[in-house]
Parts: sequence; structure tokens; C-alpha cells
Amino acid sequence: RTYRSEAWLTKVEALANRSISVGELFDFYSKLGACGEVMPHYDPLRHTTNDIARSAIIPLSYKTDGGVAYASLLDDSGSHRMPDCMVTHDWQNLFVHLVAAIVADALGLNEYDTVADRL
Repeated sequence: RTYRSEAWLTKVEALANRSISVGELFDFYSKLGACGEVMPHYDPLRHTTNDIARSAIIPLSYKTDGGVAYASLLDDSGSHRMPDCMVTHDWQNLFVHLVAAIVADALGLNEYDTVADRL
């Protein structure tokens, strides 16, 4: 059996409980683009998940003493919530496809193309 320190266990639990809701993701997505608050040059047909992380998420989650997880900024109650599902992604895929796939799954759809077209 491998021994894990208390600090290690605390960090694993914090990471496991880090999440955002579909609504919070949609709110973030609505901040992108010319009419939004961040990344006014956002183009859903061009910008990847990596682009969004670098140009929107990191700037939004930067604090004077360093960065924090964007999800932690949304959890103002201090309570952690276990995610209902885990989402994996590729940094080079279009961000709109990631958002559309998550929304489609939440709606019980088998495909995300109609959601992507509406985003």
C-alpha cells in the first residue's frame, strides 16, 4: 500500500470536487466575442480550446498573487460540488465544439452539431 500525505489527499479531494455547471459554462461562453466582456475577437469557427484558455480563462482567473482555477472563482460559497460527469477535451479542437458537446449531453442529445450551429 502506498502512503499518501495529508496534503496530497487534500489536493486530490479539491481537484475531484472542482466543477462548473452547464449554466456557468454557457454564461462564460456568452462573455466571448464582440458583444461580450472578454476576447472580443472570438471567432467560433477559428478559436480552439487552447486559444480560449490563453486569451479568456487565464486573464479572467488571474489574481495579483498568481492564477487560480476559473471554477474556484464561481464557487463563492466555498462549498465544493462533485461533478456529475467528467469532460475531457483536446486543446486544438474548436472551443464551440466542446461547449456544444457538453450542452448536447446535458440535453440528452446524441449529437452536438445542432447545438454548435445555434451557438
